[in-house]
Amino acid sequence: LLRVVSEGSIAAGIRRIEARTGMGLIEHMRAESDALARSAALFKASPDQLADRIAMTQAELKELRKTLDETRAQMAAARLDGAIRDWNGLRVLATAVEGVPMKQLREVATAYLKSGCDLVLLAVPEGDGTSYLAAAGKAGQERGAGADTLVRALADALGGKGGGNASLAQGRGGACDDLPGLLEGVLQGAGAPSS
Repeated sequence: LLRVVSEGSIAAGIRRIEARTGMGLIEHMRAESDALARSAALFKASPDQLADRIAMTQAELKELRKTLDETRAQMAAARLDGAIRDWNGLRVLATAVEGVPMKQLREVATAYLKSGCDLVLLAVPEGDGTSYLAAAGKAGQERGAGADTLVRALADALGGKGGGNASLAQGRGGACDDLPGLLEGVLQGAGAPSS
């Protein structure tokens, strides 16, 4: 008996093949069979049903993650409604928000622009860093508060990077203990004092 159990490159033009033979192979096959049986038991399936059960579980997990992201975005939107204010003659939403992935954050910012905000500036604390996003409507851009300008200011303040255009920009930088204060400072630097 002989079975190849691994194969790979160890240097340019040189491959390593590992194999089990004789009783070593039988012990290896028993260990694999035990692992397969334990895995099947976890999924409450027989070994021959395991692949289908794993695929079904992965599909369910993907759907649950999608639902969770949507729910987080809805919860964030509900919290953000109270943070809209007038600033320098513009309707502005500038705040920190937690637990919202960047993809959903873009959707939230775009929705607020469509609903009448002129400027959206959001920051998400994430462990040892901060993700940030800015979106600016026509009125905000005309006042010199383009999204790219705001993100550059945040990137400078947080020692990070960012990019985009005048209507939508995003980036990531270091952590900050006072994100609301930082966002307010960035706004102050973009125009007249807030009201």
